[in-house]
Amino acid sequence: VQAIVSTQSTFQISSNLRSENVAFYISEAGIEWSKNELARTTAHPPAALSYSSAISSGTFSVATISTVTVSPLMSNTVVRSTGKFASSSQIVQAELIKRSLLADAALGLRGNASQPIFVGNDFSISGLDHDPATGKPIPNVRPYAGISVSNAATKEQIETVLEPNQLSRISGTDRQGAIIAETENLPTAAITRLADELCSAQNSQLIAIAADTTLSLAEQHWGNRSVPELHCLDGSSGAGDSVAALSNLSGGGILVARNADLVLEGGFRWEGLIIITGSRASLKVSDAGAKEVIGAMIINETGPYSESNPSTLDLNGVIKILFSRAALQAAATVAPASALTNAYTSLPSEVVQSYWRLITP
Repeated sequence: VQAIVSTQSTFQISSNLRSENVAFYISEAGIEWSKNELARTTAHPPAALSYSSAISSGTFSVATISTVTVSPLMSNTVVRSTGKFASSSQIVQAELIKRSLLADAALGLRGNASQPIFVGNDFSISGLDHDPATGKPIPNVRPYAGISVSNAATKEQIETVLEPNQLSRISGTDRQGAIIAETENLPTAAITRLADELCSAQNSQLIAIAADTTLSLAEQHWGNRSVPELHCLDGSSGAGDSVAALSNLSGGGILVARNADLVLEGGFRWEGLIIITGSRASLKVSDAGAKEVIGAMIINETGPYSESNPSTLDLNGVIKILFSRAALQAAATVAPASALTNAYTSLPSEVVQSYWRLITP
């Protein structure tokens, strides 16, 4: 009798323990569901979660405890998931941080980019996350693609003109392992709208460039890591090209070149985001002086594609384009909140878990 009672007691304990473990894993499934839901939402801050679902002969129920807007590109959401299986119930709570970025690669080509040119091996394009202070990659952090494009045709053009030793100068990968990646983030219309709103912002320092004119700017200092600034070089939308030639210039924040070719001569260093957008807009790098961009660059050609068009991207000289989350986050502080809100649905984003704890005693 004692053996039978002991066996029954052990069986009951094991059964209860199994039910508790299953309930725990079901509640964990609710946390994972919350991550996916936050990742796909286009609202900022995310709307409160309230959802229940049957899973593995049990159920989980998810509810938002709090949502805090940390910045125009970041929010913290505390969610609680209750998992139930048989007579057992387990509650897990986690803080989930959703953060968006102003770019999804070190160099983004959008719209109808044409005829990319890469000369020599003195350029470096890296989607690894870099520390702006040291310029070195941060270990154990998710990388992004070296170059992102909006269509297969642009990707094929780049891969066709790159020589094997030049391809080795591009590093970083997207989630699928592509160094040069196709993406739906930041399409042409979204970048055009963002650039327009940035250039019309009250804190934008606007410099107009007439058609068929080259504006040369040298020995300029436009903001820094601690005090970023917003600058807009505004070219003519007419037939004649407007050209902005920058030499021995440093700065931090957001630099927009709209309806103009941006020519980097001499020395150049920028921390943050550079957007070049408009019809027959391009980036040209000469072979004089070292140049470095820590953050990201986006070139958005809004005009029709033609093989006779000048090159959208012409790298001829020493230049480093290094992706940096920290530099992009600092740059976002100079953008008006309305511009970021309008761009939020097209920005790349990620959801990370800050903490996790079991509520059930």
